[in-house]
Amino acid sequence: MKRFIFIPIVIISIGLSILYAANQSKYQYTPIIIERATLENSIASMSAQKLQNPGKIFIRGIHLFVIEQFYGVHIFDNSNPSNPVSLGFIRILGCTDVTVQGKIMYAASAVDMVTLDISDFLAVKELRRERNILPEITSPYGDIPERYTNQNRPKGTIIIAWKKK
Repeated sequence: MKRFIFIPIVIISIGLSILYAANQSKYQYTPIIIERATLENSIASMSAQKLQNPGKIFIRGIHLFVIEQFYGVHIFDNSNPSNPVSLGFIRILGCTDVTVQGKIMYAASAVDMVTLDISDFLAVKELRRERNILPEITSPYGDIPERYTNQNRPKGTIIIAWKKK
């Protein structure tokens, strides 16, 4: 009789341990949350920055653009592909994707889509901002834990990235 009780208890204990471990790993990331005003005032031309978390890379003409995931875009003069020269960095908080057409850059900035005049990399100008047209930036697991959803955060705040605890 003791065997019939012991085996289910062991199986249940192992199952609960697995569920607990899976749940713990799922929440090893916390969001970086900022006020909307901070997001909207974040666009800026800056001096060259070191690549830290590069994302997508693309070329338009002689320029090489490298997304710094969630923080902006590095711009290089790629006229000599064996030795690209850094021209600067465009800070765009929440940056997840960009494209360039002529002298106009379209960038995903958290939940907004921004249009920038990049005719002068040292003095980038925001031309337009379409607010709240993109989905929120999710955790690396593809979700947003309930405590960080829009309804459970302070009003007027936006997730721009996730960092490991």
